[in-house]
Amino acid sequence: MPVPKNSLILIWLCIFFLVFPLGCVRLAPKPSIYDVGSIAVVCGNFTPEVILDKPARGWAAGAGRGFAEWSGKILSAGFRSGGGGGSCSGEGCGLAALVFLALIVTTATIGGMAGGVVGAVKAEPAKKVDEAENIINAAIAKLKIQETLRDHVLKEAQKETHKHFTIVEGYGPASVDQRVVYGHLADKGFDMILQISVMRFGLIGEWVVTPSLQLKMVVQVKVMQVMDDKELYSDIFQYSGESRKFSEWCVDNAQALQGEFERCYSTLAKNIISKLFL
Repeated sequence: MPVPKNSLILIWLCIFFLVFPLGCVRLAPKPSIYDVGSIAVVCGNFTPEVILDKPARGWAAGAGRGFAEWSGKILSAGFRSGGGGGSCSGEGCGLAALVFLALIVTTATIGGMAGGVVGAVKAEPAKKVDEAENIINAAIAKLKIQETLRDHVLKEAQKETHKHFTIVEGYGPASVDQRVVYGHLADKGFDMILQISVMRFGLIGEWVVTPSLQLKMVVQVKVMQVMDDKELYSDIFQYSGESRKFSEWCVDNAQALQGEFERCYSTLAKNIISKLFL
């Protein structure tokens, strides 16, 4: 007696769920490795690398940068325009290539000389560049980069999570590549370590006469398990802000730069806490 079609479907469904019960288990959400009690927040105990891309200092430096900038653009444009034009062979082709190369180099040299003149005219006086640099360096010297970013991360964590975060002073790495052992902090009731280290930052731009500069910061974030010093997470977070001329960053005792640092701290803190705990 043949088995009804509906019964066959029911039988196969029963066999499927009996044989493959683990398929549903894999889809179940896993508890976060950060669902623990107390988390210690530490920061780097070293001075980050500071990068300051200044404009050309005086007419001589401006002429040099202007020559390099203009000749480089002409060379690049020349090779791009001549790189895809058909094919040839024999001595005639080689001669044509040499002539083409000579023309590009000559044009780039003439253009570079013109760029040098423009660069010399556009370059800021050396005294003005030095004054701006002193203002910016003074503003940076007042900033406690490592501690301030750590405090912003703590504030963001307390606002967005229900976990218990505590700042622990003096326990962070003394260099970028140092691996710190935190096992002894288990006696103080900590389960995890959130380690935040600013590796480098600065005003960065192209090597031209008067570059537009962005505040950029690179931060290393690690999460360690206290009881066995196991590293659970490691990643690099980066920030790039708005562009301004070097002289614009130092107006009013570098108020614009200080405001940009605040945006940098806030943005990085939100990104770190969002990726790790939300």
